[in-house]
Amino acid sequence: MRKERLPLKYSAIFQPLTVGPLTWRNRIEIAPAAPFLTWREEDGRMPLTSYYTALAGSGAALLNLGTGS
Repeated sequence: MRKERLPLKYSAIFQPLTVGPLTWRNRIEIAPAAPFLTWREEDGRMPLTSYYTALAGSGAALLNLGTGS
């Protein structure tokens, strides 16, 4: 299987990025998604928490929850 290379214009995506006092290990962000996964008090399940826990281990530097007040 041949390994494809990213075009030169995307070559920085895996490079660290410093934003203020934080240094991210790459420039990959996971956008907010899965609003259908909600906390259900009646059965005690937390599918949204499980979903974000799995995404946190993906290697992306930033996981955007998309929440606000």
